[in-house]
Amino acid sequence: MRHIFIINPISGKGAALQLEERLRRQLEQKTDLRWEIYRTKAPGDAASFVRQRATEGPARFYACGGDGTLHEAADGIRDFPESALGVFPAGSGNDFVPTFSEQEAFLDLDRQLEGELVGIDLIRAGGHFAVNMLNIGFDCEVVNWVNTHRSIPLLSGKLQYLLGVLVTLFRKMGQPLTIRLPDGREESGRFLLCTAANGQFCGGGFRAAPLARPDDGRLELTAVRKVGRLRFLSLLGPYRTGAYLEHPLAKQIFFRSSCSSLTFSAPGGSHVCVDGEVYPFTELQVEVLPKAIRMILPKGAALSVSEKP
Repeated sequence: MRHIFIINPISGKGAALQLEERLRRQLEQKTDLRWEIYRTKAPGDAASFVRQRATEGPARFYACGGDGTLHEAADGIRDFPESALGVFPAGSGNDFVPTFSEQEAFLDLDRQLEGELVGIDLIRAGGHFAVNMLNIGFDCEVVNWVNTHRSIPLLSGKLQYLLGVLVTLFRKMGQPLTIRLPDGREESGRFLLCTAANGQFCGGGFRAAPLARPDDGRLELTAVRKVGRLRFLSLLGPYRTGAYLEHPLAKQIFFRSSCSSLTFSAPGGSHVCVDGEVYPFTELQVEVLPKAIRMILPKGAALSVSEKP
């Protein structure tokens, strides 16, 4: 079996390159292991590289970077069921890994090599694919701000996202949307944010979808109706921890569903964040692809599951 490590050299302001140095030292000691390290060169390169290598036969690919690197690698591997995808989190945003326990296992080469293969779902949103989740509205605007301000000195990881939250709070909030579900239900209005989730976390640690799991063939939809800034700020704490589902105002403010597909319509145009990558849309069809890829789950790691209310 080939083990191929895809390094995004700009991830984590040097964190991915430090990871590459450590991996290379460890791999050179494993003389019986077939391995390769590849540095991506541009956006989209990880997807095309994985696709090319997968056509040469089964392999285990490891996305070494942030959620964007994982997003691209998953896109590249999705048509090759004999190959598998792992992740070494080394970016400013690593929101998929916290859905699992024993997060330190994802940075341990030996535990990765001894990991089991598990089927996980993918989300298809138009022509794009997500491992973790889609975000529209407030969360998407925060990610968009972070992506365009990565060069700010001394800012990385959670600090970038927290500053992005503060900046976005002072902008006009509320996105006109229509959400259509496969059972015929339809919700229209102004929404502060929407998530369609496979994993539980977004935005550098916000547990936006505490009931989501990436292997159940379902999307966890949460849409937050427009409220005033003070009320929104009062909900940020519970939204960050995932406790918002039990908030007294939850039924008034949150629209939720567990579904296999849905459609977002934004007549005036909007943006969707797909695992950290931002794309425009006016009509967006979203569906879950059950067990679409095989994931390398490091030895000792497991899903962190919340009970449904």
